[in-house]
Amino acid sequence: MIYNVNYDIASIFIYTFILIVFFLKKELDKTSNKFFMVLAVLGIITSISDVISSIGNSYIEEWSFVARDFWNYLYLTAHNTASMIFTLYIIFLLGINRKMTRRHFIVCLMPYAFVIAGLLLNPFLHWIFYYDENKIYSHGLYMWLLYIISFLYLGATIYFTIRYFKALNKTKQVALAFFIGFSIIPIVIQIFFEHLLISVFCQSLGILGVLLSIDNENEIINHLTGVYNRYCFIQDTEAAIKTGIRVHFTLIKLAELDYYNSTFGLKFVTELQKRTVEKLKNIDRKAVCYDFDSGHFVLLRYNAEESTEKDFIEEVSRIIEEEQSINGLQVTVHAQLSLIRSPEDNLTLEQILMNIDIPISRTVHKTALIQNDIFTVYHREMQIENLIRKSLENNTLEVCYQPIYDIHSKKIKSAEALVRLHDAEIGSISPEEFIPICEKNGLIIQLGEFVFDTVCHDYMTFDFEKKGIEYVEVNLSVVQCMNTELSESFEKIISKYQISPSHINLEITESAAVSNQTILSRSVSNLQKMGFSFSLDDYGTGYSNYTYMYSLPFNLIKLDKSILWLATENENNYILLQSTIEMLHKMNYHIVCEGVEKEEQVKLLQKLNCDYLQGFYFSRPVAPDVFLAFVKAYND
Repeated sequence: MIYNVNYDIASIFIYTFILIVFFLKKELDKTSNKFFMVLAVLGIITSISDVISSIGNSYIEEWSFVARDFWNYLYLTAHNTASMIFTLYIIFLLGINRKMTRRHFIVCLMPYAFVIAGLLLNPFLHWIFYYDENKIYSHGLYMWLLYIISFLYLGATIYFTIRYFKALNKTKQVALAFFIGFSIIPIVIQIFFEHLLISVFCQSLGILGVLLSIDNENEIINHLTGVYNRYCFIQDTEAAIKTGIRVHFTLIKLAELDYYNSTFGLKFVTELQKRTVEKLKNIDRKAVCYDFDSGHFVLLRYNAEESTEKDFIEEVSRIIEEEQSINGLQVTVHAQLSLIRSPEDNLTLEQILMNIDIPISRTVHKTALIQNDIFTVYHREMQIENLIRKSLENNTLEVCYQPIYDIHSKKIKSAEALVRLHDAEIGSISPEEFIPICEKNGLIIQLGEFVFDTVCHDYMTFDFEKKGIEYVEVNLSVVQCMNTELSESFEKIISKYQISPSHINLEITESAAVSNQTILSRSVSNLQKMGFSFSLDDYGTGYSNYTYMYSLPFNLIKLDKSILWLATENENNYILLQSTIEMLHKMNYHIVCEGVEKEEQVKLLQKLNCDYLQGFYFSRPVAPDVFLAFVKAYND
């Protein structure tokens, strides 16, 4: 029989092209990509060995049995191995391997083991192929088993594809259907037309289709949301910068994704991001949407007119904040928006990426456009973050104490503990700057424990109680209030220093009380049972809500300095301060007024019968020894 090897020769060129493109464009980090590479290599080996073995089987007088055996066995081994490898490729491509146990993989490899066993035994049993008395290559009965095993692997591939069909996007669905069709039909043809070597050629076309769709798509598509990814953004932006095309980048950073993830789960967050992408894509059909993961998205508009910027940003804000129902839960999402104009802003690709990757620097309660000076801010934040880490490791942070004046006894009986950060190069960094950084990067838990530990140590070491200091106020951040292990941590520290919790008053800001009432109530309840007292800090900064004032055991209310400073400007502001103090007294709260810096403010607050005064008029925050010296001099 003379075999037609033309199709096999064509498949050699196709597989060679596949490998060249693969190595030029792909990395082998993903296991599925490694299987794809092996599949392409096996395709070349199958094609070459099929050509040579077919020639040897056609011209039997010119070929020895040894040569014919070598190429026949190589073809059968490579061809049947490819069936098994493609099934593994699909398994890893779909991520099914994460669900599979070792037993599942053993079951998957067992049919292939029968193939190898048959090939190893064939020289003795001739079950797969043999040469008849005329030296003609002939199939044994076992050859049908090889076909069955090939169809078995193909059936497994079809099963997995159908089973997880909804998990595939349309491109993958079409590509895999294309490959399966090109694999089944030629095998059937070749069974009945043995001389027509078409199966390897058709499979090479199927593999080529996979390369040009699925694997090429892996480079540019974010498969979670179905829009372009970072890699594609880099390519597009580089081209825009080099050619000088005017491009507007609208950066969208969703807030509170970590909260939604911890509260409602990953599926909820995934659906939320998918819906956000669908909304963004519908704003402007000409805008290109990119997903940078972690809730960071970019809308790229080519040659956008500045006159349309305002309307575009307003539309983005509107659609993001639209209330939506996900899994029966009504949610409203907020985001931080910023705008980069190229080439006007004169930013490099690296700087643009830096702006995109920078996390939201503060709690976002409303979707709004911020100024695009994040790049400078980011470097400042990184510098401060590194300084905080170093200071915590080396124990070089400083805890200072600011006296609190009691107008009734006219003595200093308490103080507020305030942490200070200094650096020889940067200088002094305000807590208003470094505390939010600590909250964002998770260092606030460690910082809070350091301050609490230091206060307990100082109170016992310097004998604050005997020197007239009844308690010290210690601030709790929003993140600390959400920490479920807060009470356990504080209990260990007070036990270590043998200090009574009554000597510590924990300050909670209004923002913490508003945003985390459920978790906060649980933490406060545990701490209250231990004997700690509580004060509400920054009262009057815009979050005031009497519900949480009643529900939480505050005995001190600390008026924000802005209320005092405004009271000296006009009569209405004075009435506001007066009414606030009278109201809080009627509610049986003691009142501390912060920001006292002038004698006229002291007289004003004494007139209004404010209980405690705190501010630079009495003293700045100072080291423990300086603080105690001040207390002794003032109280004596």
